[in-house]
Amino acid sequence: MRRLFFVIFMIGVIGFVFYGLPFYQYYLMGDKGAVQNDAPIPATEESYVDIYKEQVTLKQAAPLDVLNAYSGALIEGKMQERRHLYTLKTQLILDNMRADMDTQRQAAFAIEECLPGQSAALDKFAVIRFDVTRRDCAPFFFAYEEDGWRLDLYAMQRNITFNNKNEWHFSFVPQLLNGPYGFAFQGWRFDQYGYPY
Repeated sequence: MRRLFFVIFMIGVIGFVFYGLPFYQYYLMGDKGAVQNDAPIPATEESYVDIYKEQVTLKQAAPLDVLNAYSGALIEGKMQERRHLYTLKTQLILDNMRADMDTQRQAAFAIEECLPGQSAALDKFAVIRFDVTRRDCAPFFFAYEEDGWRLDLYAMQRNITFNNKNEWHFSFVPQLLNGPYGFAFQGWRFDQYGYPY
């Protein structure tokens, strides 16, 4: 019989702690039971209005403007958040393309060191490429989607690879030259490994 009373007593205590005490603190005591926190709510770094304005501005932008916006997103560490900069296929794989803040900033500085580049466009595709002697400056691919130029990291990932010295080359040259971005590399020569010269 004592055990039964003990079990009932413990159920009552547990019930009061988990259900009765919060009820007592917040409903019966009013503001007295509420935790006081006078710390200001931090403002968000970037509002949806700012992101929308950037999207509207980039709809009339050239591929170089999109590349500069991408570089700015890398410097701020917001590669994932600026989804409007990328093609739809790139957005699908974007979650798998994680990079820490230092890596993003290094990529942004590498872009800045390579600029200016040569821009070429044909129909709904564009390429910003750099001098053939700059092996550390890979080309950037763009596609015109939804009334604006967007960076096509998906196509870049499928076609461009790097060696241990961070020199770029194409994975499959015939596939690239026959694809939508091949027009920008007509007249270039490639060795058997896909390096331009």
